[in-house]
Amino acid sequence: MVEIEIEVPPPCDEEDDAHRDVYAYFGLAYFLSECVHRGLANGFVLLSSAPGVTTRPRVEERFAQCEVMTMGELVGLVKPLLPASLHESVDWALERRNYLAHRFWYERVHEQMDPIGRQRLVAYLADTRDQMRALSRALDEIALERYAALGISRERFDEVCKAQAKTAPPATIARRIPKVEERLAITHAWLASDGESGAHLVLVDDAGELWQLGERGLDWSLVAGPTQSWKPYRALQRHLPAAIVARPRNAALWNYKLHLSSGALLTVERPADGPMRFGVSLVGFTPSASRSASRG
Repeated sequence: MVEIEIEVPPPCDEEDDAHRDVYAYFGLAYFLSECVHRGLANGFVLLSSAPGVTTRPRVEERFAQCEVMTMGELVGLVKPLLPASLHESVDWALERRNYLAHRFWYERVHEQMDPIGRQRLVAYLADTRDQMRALSRALDEIALERYAALGISRERFDEVCKAQAKTAPPATIARRIPKVEERLAITHAWLASDGESGAHLVLVDDAGELWQLGERGLDWSLVAGPTQSWKPYRALQRHLPAAIVARPRNAALWNYKLHLSSGALLTVERPADGPMRFGVSLVGFTPSASRSASRG
C-alpha cells in the first residue's frame, strides 16, 4: 500500500477567518465585472460585424483590439451599438469596477475592524455582484441574438461552450494591426484557392506576414501557405517588391484603392449584383486583370 503525504495548509488565524466572507464577496463581484468586460468585447465584435461583409480575420483583429483596451475605452466603442436601455447600467458597471479596483480597499478597509462594518461591506458587494451578473446576462443575450443572425444557433453555441469548459480557450492572435495610411512592404502576391469558393488574394510582406483583402483595406490572413495549389498573381507580382498603403483613410466598405510605391493601383470593388472583385492598374489607367474572389 502506497502512502501519500498530503500537505495540510496552516490554519487561518482569527483575523483571516473573520474577514473571509468579505474577501469572498469581493472576489465574486470583481469576477462578474470581468464577465461584463468580456460581454462588452463580444458585443463590440459581433455588433460591428455583418454576414457577407466581415471576414474571420477582421473578427479576430477586433478581439485582439479589445484585449489591450481598458474597460473605459471599450465602453466608449460599444455603448453606441447597445440598446439605450443598457446605457445607464454600462456606465454604472464601469464606475463600480474602477472603484473596486482602485479605491474600495483604501477607503473602506477600516470597516473590516468590527462585525457591523463587515456586514455593510458584504451587503455592498452582494449588491454589486447581483447587478454585474444581471448586466452580464443581458450582454450574453445580445450576443446570442447576434450569433443567430450570423447563422450560429443557440444549440451550437452551447456545444462550443461545453467543449471549452474542459480546456483553456484559444489564445488571442498576437499580430500588429496596421494604422490608417500605414505602409507595408509587400514582396509576393498569391492567388490562394480552397477549391470551393474560388481564389482570393494573399499578400506577403517582408517579415513573412500574410495579408488578405478586407472590409476597408488589408486584413490579417489566417491561412497557412503558400502551398502548391497557390499561383502567383502576376498582374501584381510584376510591380513587387513595393510599399502599399494598407488602409486608406477614406476607404469605403469593400470599395477602395490601394496605392503601391511602384506606381500600381490595386482596386477592390463589390458590385451590388455580384461578388467582390479586385484588379491591378497603373495610376491613371483603367484596371486590368480583374478577378472575382472570395473574402475568406
